[in-house]
This record gives sequence, C-alpha cells and structure tokens, in this order.
Amino acid sequence: MAKPQPPKYFQRFIEWYCKPRLQESILGDIEEQFYEEVVDRGPLVARRRYMWNVIRFFRPGIVKKPTTDQKLNNYGMFKNYYKVSLRSILRSGVFSVINISGLAIGIASCLLILIYVKNEASYDTFNEKYERTYRVLHYYGQVGEEVAKDTLPQSELQVWGNAPVADVLTEYFPQIEHVFRFTSNFDWLVEYNGQRFQEKNIVYGDSTLHHVFSWKWIYGNPETALQRPSTIVLSHKMARKYFGDDDPVGKSLLLDSDEQYEVTGVYEIPPNSHFSFDACISMTSFIKRRPEIFGYWGYVDFYTYFTIHEGADIASLEAQIPIALQKYFNQGFAYTFQFEPLASAYLASDAKRQPGPTGNADNIYLFICIAGFLLAIAIINFTNLSTARSIARAKEVAVRKTVGSSRQALVLQFLLEATILTLIATAIAVFFTFLGHSYLERLVGKTLPIAWLLTPKVLLLAVLGILGIGLLAGAYPAFALSSFRPITVLRGTFKHSTRGSWLRKSLVVLQFALSLILLVGTVVVTNQLSFLRQYDKGFEDEQVLVLEYGYDSRVQRSLALLKAEFLKHPAVQSISASRATPGDFFPNAHTEIEGPTGEMTAKGPALYEIDEDFIPTYQMEIVAGRNYSRDFPLDSINSLIVNESAAKLFGYPDPSEIVGQRFAQWGREGKVIGVVKDFNYVSLHDDVEPMTLRY
Repeated sequence: MAKPQPPKYFQRFIEWYCKPRLQESILGDIEEQFYEEVVDRGPLVARRRYMWNVIRFFRPGIVKKPTTDQKLNNYGMFKNYYKVSLRSILRSGVFSVINISGLAIGIASCLLILIYVKNEASYDTFNEKYERTYRVLHYYGQVGEEVAKDTLPQSELQVWGNAPVADVLTEYFPQIEHVFRFTSNFDWLVEYNGQRFQEKNIVYGDSTLHHVFSWKWIYGNPETALQRPSTIVLSHKMARKYFGDDDPVGKSLLLDSDEQYEVTGVYEIPPNSHFSFDACISMTSFIKRRPEIFGYWGYVDFYTYFTIHEGADIASLEAQIPIALQKYFNQGFAYTFQFEPLASAYLASDAKRQPGPTGNADNIYLFICIAGFLLAIAIINFTNLSTARSIARAKEVAVRKTVGSSRQALVLQFLLEATILTLIATAIAVFFTFLGHSYLERLVGKTLPIAWLLTPKVLLLAVLGILGIGLLAGAYPAFALSSFRPITVLRGTFKHSTRGSWLRKSLVVLQFALSLILLVGTVVVTNQLSFLRQYDKGFEDEQVLVLEYGYDSRVQRSLALLKAEFLKHPAVQSISASRATPGDFFPNAHTEIEGPTGEMTAKGPALYEIDEDFIPTYQMEIVAGRNYSRDFPLDSINSLIVNESAAKLFGYPDPSEIVGQRFAQWGREGKVIGVVKDFNYVSLHDDVEPMTLRY
C-alpha cells in the first residue's frame, strides 16, 4: 500500500508564498506533524490538518516580498500604454469606428430597454408603506351558491367592489391601520371664471388618502382636505389648468352647473402609480347624496385599499374573513373577499375591473432577455473584431519583444486598448440613450425616469461593466499574441493558432444563434401586431367620434333634439346615445333570465345602456331576434338584448333559444328580444364576457 503524502497543491502553495530562508524549517515541521497524525488519527484527518497549517502560516512575517527585475515608473508606464493605445485606435480608423459603433448601439439599446423595465418594476414603490399596503378583491356569486374562498382563482375576483367592506375592515380588524376607499371615475362639467371643461377622471375618496398613499401635497393640509362635504382636491395638472400657478385653496369650482365645491388641496401622483385621478371629491359628499348605498353589499362602485400595522400578519387577517362576513354580511347572494398586496397590483394581478392599466411580468422578463441578447451580440461582435485584428499586429508584438518588452507589459497594453475602446463606446451609448429617451417615452406613452442612471450604484456597475467588457475583448489578443516567439514571426514562418480560429468560429456561431432568436421573436411580434390591427372586434371603430356629456341633465333632456341637429350635418351618417362605449367604463347588473327549465337564473353580467341607434351606428350584428325599434314603444320598459356569451351563461348555446324568455333587471321586467354577436368591449387579452344591452 502506498505511503500517504501531503496535499501537493498546498505544498506548492507554501513554497510560493513562504520566504526561502524559512521554507525548510516550516515545511519540515508541518510534514513531520502530518506523518505523526497519519499514524495516530488517519490519513484524512492528517491531510485536513496539513491544509489548515499551510493556510495558518500565511501571515505578513512569513510571506515573501514580490520581486521585479527592474523598477518602473508606473505613471510613465501607463502614460506610454495610453499613448500607444490611442495611436493604434486612430491608425485603424475604419476598424475602430465599426467596433465602437457596434458596441455603442448594443449598449444603448440595452440601456433603453432597462429604463423601461426599471420603470415597470418600480410601480407604487414610492409609497412609504409599500410593503404593508394591500387592497380588497371581491367575489360576487349567485343566490344559494356555496363559496369556498381558498379555492377561488384570482381571475374570478375583481378589484371593483362595494362600500360596506371598508367599514368592516375598520371595525373588525385591529391589525389594520388605515383604510382608503374611492369610487370609479365620474364625468363632470367643471367651470371656473367662464372656463368650462368636461372632466372624465374625477372620483370620490375618503379623507385617509394621505395615510395610505405617499403622494406629494403641494397645497393644503392633507389631514383635513377631504373631511368636509362639498370639498375637492385637485391634481397639480388640473389645478394649473384652471388656476395657473396660483394657490387654489379656498377657491371654488362649479360642477355640472349647479354644485359648488371648495378646493382644499393640490396633490401630485407619481407617474409610476398603478392608478391616478385628476380630482377627488370628499366621500362625505357622496354619502350625503346617496347614503343608502354605503350599507348595501350589492352596489358595486368602490376600490378599497388599506395598510396594516408594523409586525401584523396578513395571513391572520385573511383567516378571519369568514367570521367577519358572518357578523356583517346579510345579503341574499354569495359573496366573499380576499386581500392582495400592493406589490402585486400592477405586474402580478389577475383580478378583473382594475382601477387603472396593468403591466405584464412576462413581458418584463422577455424585455430583460432581449436586452441581454442585444448586449451579448454587441460584445461578441466587439470581441471577434478585436481578435481578428490582433493577428495583423503579430509583427508589432515581435519587434517589441525583441527590444525587451516583457509579456506582462504586452498583456497590459492590449487590455488597456480594449478598455479604452469600451469606454469610448459606452460614452457614445450614453449619448444615444439620452437622445432616444424622449422618443421611447412617446413610443410607450409613459414618463420614464432616467436620473437613476447617474446614481453612484449604477455608475459603479458601469465602471465594472466597462472593465469587464474590456478584459473580455482584450483577453485573447493579450495572452495569445504575447506568447508568440519573435523569431518565428520575423522569419515569416508564423501560422495562425488553431485555438484562436476555434474561438472566433465559436463566437460567430453564438452571435448568429442569438441574432436568429431575435429575428424569430421580431417576426412573431410583428405577426401579433398585424393580427391585432386586422382583428374583427365585432364593431366599427373607424370614423367614430365620441362626445362626453357625463350626467348633464340638460343634455339628457334634449337628446332627441341634439341627435336630430347632428344628423343635419352632411358628414354625420349615424348617431347614438349610450351610457358606455367599447373600451370605456361599464357597470355590472344583477340580472335574472328564465332558464331552459323554466326557473329564473340570477347572474351579474356587464351592462350597456343604449338606444335603438347604438347597434346600427357601431355596425354590430344581430344574430338572433331583433334590435330595439321605434316601432315598438314598449321596448324602453320591457325589452332586453344580450350578447352571445350571456346567452351561453344563462344556458342557451343556441342564441335563438333565449329570445322570448322572461327577464328581470334593476326594477325592469319583460322579455329578451334579441342577441347581438360578441364584440370586444374590453382588452383583447381577455375573453368576451357576458353582457346585457338595456334600453
């Protein structure tokens, strides 16, 4: 059996760092201890102890000082490297322009994508209580339905809900700190000093707004701004629209020509908030107008957000939801709610009826991959060009080695040259990034902060990136060329290295593979966009002009006259009045329709309130029954039209079978008279949901 030996790599390590005059005694001692422990404790323990002793002796008194053949003036040396690098870059002008521009475009593209990704990932993070802010998701079922909260997928819940749940959160859950509730947006005709504008994005909200969301308050006291009835706070943009740069607090706006609201504050919502509104009226004003809905669980028009105390466990709150519902909920339909973190609201929520646009986490990952691919292609191209050009410099290297240049000096020369090229490319890329930033904002329709590119952390990463790319691109030329034998090159017998050729070929293959992936992805995205542009949404959206009039009673009383006047214009082909338009706000309505068995089935489909001209104006298709008609005056009180999805929801796969069935909806009873073909009244990302079209 072979005699156990000390670990040879650790033996070489101590010979490398230990002073020569101490090596014999130190190595002798630890080897003697090694062989003793082999006998006493076994080879495995002996080897571990040997390695530990080698590491333990690595200290200043034993480590030998580095030696050099000659003392160099480091400043002069690097100055020389710098000059030689610049001369080489300028001498090969075409090569340098191609190399630098390719890398600059790759880095700029990557930075622009990262600016967008950073903005998408930063939504709502400006809030001080971001980590402990949540919102309520609601589920509305049918009469007699058993609801198991734990089995409900989030796609069956919606953010849009009722008012009483906010009071339950405040009263029943001591772990909750503050609750903020606001309505969906209302349209108002706003007037000040003769200026009149139709405003679409005004909501009612609780006075706790500033406790939940950390928006900037420019004027007014956020503590009291929304406490009194008939008060309103404005966004900075809307305040400037009516009052310029003056402080508007204490002044009043006239809404819908008959209601005065005192301005009590001006706020500014950061652009990376997942919802926003132009103005917020105090919730006490809404309670004063319609107090009955604040105790009715079936009235849906509110969004509810809340913060929990530090250290509170959201899971324990969710476990108490069934008990809270037993105490407070007494309606005849099935209902429950869940909690969702604010962190999931923009990128990770599948709930319906969001208060604002949402992002897509999958798209973020896709963009990150694209940015990585673009940067990788640019770096590979940069490395390939640097490697290919390095062969032409073999004679330069041979001459420099002949006159005494060391291999270390040559390595530093090539690495510095590659780093300078990378630095120039990065500077140009930053210029391209700032130049293309405004175009990117117009392209995506968002404000994209760019100042974070100049933060110390990002600048440090940029420095490390420049060094990394420079080292990567200059590594092969530096180490390969510096290893050439000068006499072989100068005699003309030098041949290209097969290792260098293999490296270049491998990089080219990888570069083309990445490029092919991007090209395929581009074709797929182009086809998707083409599909979206050509997709039949089920209604005509070209050459259609929508005029908002909100709840202006004077317009409502004069609809027939206004329609007649518009039709006199030669450019007007058709005109309709409706409460909703495709892609805009719509409510849901508790609806009962007679099923195939003769029993009334209750559901909650979407609701459009329309007139007899709505379907012809939008060129929708009636697939069964008929449209509303002036020839049937009672249509306005006893008729209902549904879409194909609603017919299926109530048990009629054949749309013609639901025509003539009884219905009851919001105090109106009668029969279904027609079925309209499904049209996409929400995003194409979502399936067409059941809908009723009420006269």
